[in-house]
Amino acid sequence: MSDPARPRSVRSSLADALIFAPIGFWLDANRATSDLAAAGRKQVTFSRSLGKVALRTIESAVRSANPPDSDGEPPDSDAATDSDRDVDPGPGVSAAALYAVAGYGDLTARQVVELVRDAPIDTVRWVHAVERSAKKRVTILRAAAKRLGE
Repeated sequence: MSDPARPRSVRSSLADALIFAPIGFWLDANRATSDLAAAGRKQVTFSRSLGKVALRTIESAVRSANPPDSDGEPPDSDAATDSDRDVDPGPGVSAAALYAVAGYGDLTARQVVELVRDAPIDTVRWVHAVERSAKKRVTILRAAAKRLGE
């Protein structure tokens, strides 16, 4: 091993960049590719969930700003998907909050805590109920309880 305090020669740096790094990548390409793909999938799932939360928040704000139609009926709402109907969100939680957390099972605890910080209160209630009844991840339960004022 070389001494980290000693500056490296140009020849050594070029050998690392042009010879050893490509060989190392070639040897570990399958592992690196699968790790990068898994990280990308998690990020896309998390981003979709956050986007849905943002859209639901905007929809809610628009609906509250717009009066009902002339016939007294509220604006039509989007129908829930089949997968949303299979899960019981618990008492006092709207179906919209359930829809906003599509892909929840694939999120890491860190991602869920970030979601809880900015999510509508119905979504926080749903996350708290799911964690209490199923996964029981303490970090998420604490974050949700703090947001709910428990």
